[in-house]
Amino acid sequence: MGFSDIIGDAIGDEDPRLSAMMDLAAEAGADDDDDDETGDDIIGARRRRRMPKGARSAFLMKRPLVRRRVFPLGMNSTGTVAAGSNATITTRPQVPYKATHLYIPSDIAGSFDVVDVKVGQQSQLVAAGNLPGRMFEEKSVGANLVCDTATVGTDISLIVQNLSAGALAFKAGFLGVALLP
Repeated sequence: MGFSDIIGDAIGDEDPRLSAMMDLAAEAGADDDDDDETGDDIIGARRRRRMPKGARSAFLMKRPLVRRRVFPLGMNSTGTVAAGSNATITTRPQVPYKATHLYIPSDIAGSFDVVDVKVGQQSQLVAAGNLPGRMFEEKSVGANLVCDTATVGTDISLIVQNLSAGALAFKAGFLGVALLP
């Protein structure tokens, strides 16, 4: 079961299956005092002492519980981006993180193009080509950017191009889901 299985297919929508799975896992982990070898962690195993004959467990395996939470991730240039040039802004999340939205403030969005978004070395865009910064304004609708999961120690990079006639500082932010122990 990976990160995508835990957070579900629809980011932002509460999946009732996820709640039920987490509740069952919490119940199963609450009484870990038995050391029998009945296959408690095997798919569909019957628990002899707690479940009636013929009943099946509703979880696949005992796993450490994790919490999912929506977190912002800042992507700010360390200085200004010269007119007509590109800048790569990189950050390294300290927990597994899956970015789902990119927000560029509307006061600078028209002055920048998004050249690429990378998780590790993998581009998150379907094809090469600049995207207008206005596409990711905070008021834009339907500009979701669901990226690959950045594991601990994996860089998330945003490459932008300054389209204005002068040097500008770039500020933006991702919104995404993080897994916490």
